Amino acid sequence: MRSFNKIVPSLLGFLELLFISIGVFTIVFIFVAKLLIVEGESMVPALANGEQLISEKISVKINPVKRGEIVIFKSPVNSSALIIKRVIGLPGDSVEIQNGKVLLNGSLLEEKYLANNTVTIGKEKLADNKPFMVPNNSYILMGDNRQHSTDSRDWGSIPQENIVGRGLVVYYPLENFRLINH
Repeated sequence: MRSFNKIVPSLLGFLELLFISIGVFTIVFIFVAKLLIVEGESMVPALANGEQLISEKISVKINPVKRGEIVIFKSPVNSSALIIKRVIGLPGDSVEIQNGKVLLNGSLLEEKYLANNTVTIGKEKLADNKPFMVPNNSYILMGDNRQHSTDSRDWGSIPQENIVGRGLVVYYPLENFRLINH
């Protein structure tokens, strides 16, 4: 009888810890973070196809995104799909594609995160040699692998309310574990 009296409190303690853990995990992933899998090659070399990452959702509601950050946003074509790209143009910026490079407010944008010899070609919404003024509360977002990216060059600017998170950490595969946006 004594051993049974020892097991019951231990079991109840374990179940209590389990339910609290599940509750905290659920709250965190509903309100704070999201697990994502990178699909496609549009963010190479920063993110590879199949890598898994955690994005956080709170800071985009408190602090405006910054140029160069990797963000997660609702697709302008399918609002239930999430896309990951890099912030290039901020509200009020003039963005132009010229000679395979991005000009920001008339000056060449230094993009150290791109692979060598990356060429940026204009598309329908952000055409070559045509400055584009980024509207208030909107951003220009592009993939790092410009030849294999559908992005603001195709869609135009992305409204701030579509941005749902910032890339935080790549956690899988384990050998690729690293912080994003740092």
